[in-house]
Amino acid sequence: MAPGLRSKSKKYRLKGDKILTNATAYTPREHRGFLLRQAKIAYHLACIKAKNDKDLSVAARRYAETTCDLAVIYAEESSDDQALQYFEDSLEYFLSAKKAGKYTRTPDWQEDLQSTMDACVERFVTTATQHFSGAVRREAISFAMPHLPKDSPLAAQVLLELATSYFEESLLERAKGYYAKALSLLHEAKVQISLLCDLPQKTATLSDVEKNADVLAGKIKYQMYIMNALELKVRGKF
Repeated sequence: MAPGLRSKSKKYRLKGDKILTNATAYTPREHRGFLLRQAKIAYHLACIKAKNDKDLSVAARRYAETTCDLAVIYAEESSDDQALQYFEDSLEYFLSAKKAGKYTRTPDWQEDLQSTMDACVERFVTTATQHFSGAVRREAISFAMPHLPKDSPLAAQVLLELATSYFEESLLERAKGYYAKALSLLHEAKVQISLLCDLPQKTATLSDVEKNADVLAGKIKYQMYIMNALELKVRGKF
């Protein structure tokens, strides 16, 4: 392919790199977010102008890393819709970079890309857990969980967070008299506990989380018994 066509993608990528360098120098969140969005535009153009997989792999990776930063910024601001949109965009371009680099990049490059993607997912999950609450937090974490490395110590903690969130909301629904909904939420909590217990790693961190999960599992079982009884009573079968 003609060198001029290839350099067009590189031109936009270098423009994005320059903007990104400036973005890291700014502490005001508003200004940094603005510069990151500008860099994202440049990297997107670099992806569009890429005429081969080698160029696309690096352009898509830069785009993915930048949108991940934006996702975390918006998550910190509790702007859940925008955070999820940027995070989904980031994952899509990480996968594009992975596909484009499969035969054009070295094994070390591919391994580093996977590590970067894993770190992005962990950052987003951690931030969403800290700044979101209730159903919004569950939606964000549930979306990210399939992409979280199963050997990540964070996986067990996040599953426990999800189970606890479902459990706490079930109690609120029970207090309102919505027993069927409360029971459904308890079932979801139970699913998260099961997933936690199926995690492959056996570390001290997981053991500590499992102890808390066992306590929560006992509470879930007790509440399910009560909720079933209340539901049957409402239906006139008890």
